[in-house]
Amino acid sequence: MLPDELSYEEAALIEPFSCVFNGQEIAGNKPGDTVLIIGSGPIGIMHAMLALARGASKVMMNDLSEARLEDAKEIIPDLVPLTSDGLQEKVFAETNGQGVDLCIIAAPAPQAQEASFSYMATNGRCLFFGGLPKEKEEVKLNTNILHYKQLRVFGCTRASLAGYRTSAQLVASGRIPLKKLITKCYTINEFPQALENAVNAVGLKNVIVFDESF
Repeated sequence: MLPDELSYEEAALIEPFSCVFNGQEIAGNKPGDTVLIIGSGPIGIMHAMLALARGASKVMMNDLSEARLEDAKEIIPDLVPLTSDGLQEKVFAETNGQGVDLCIIAAPAPQAQEASFSYMATNGRCLFFGGLPKEKEEVKLNTNILHYKQLRVFGCTRASLAGYRTSAQLVASGRIPLKKLITKCYTINEFPQALENAVNAVGLKNVIVFDESF
């Protein structure tokens, strides 16, 4: 049973958000953490929403697209957007020279995984969220940074039933405003347009709303 406060449109986004919740549970996101999220798509924005709700002291986000960073900032005013040029220097400037406690790679980019260790603080955690394309699945990592900074690296997939239920409660409470990710709602007759927008990455989430009479 979903909470009564949860709209059907929001409920459609609980499954991906519950995977985000699972990832941050595995990575041990703690209050006061400084967090860097690579990727400003819907999943990256969900990670930022959850990190702030869990008490992160600062959440930064990077993406190759400055327009997408601006959109993410509009959705989450507390977000610190960082463009890719000189990203390592920007991260250390934002963290008083320490690096981040948690780095979340929320983009299917091997370059982002390879560079992730360079943004980390000592005893930091890194979460590789999601997979890479088959032809790009092998990456080079500087294990000396892993060794000397005592980093911990996590992967995650799927979500538990308990995590799904917790995610639904978080969204229903208003602490995680998933509704802000919905760019447009379509009727079933408008499905081709919704699909075209999704394929071309127009907007964030395009939701199909079925007539209640069905």
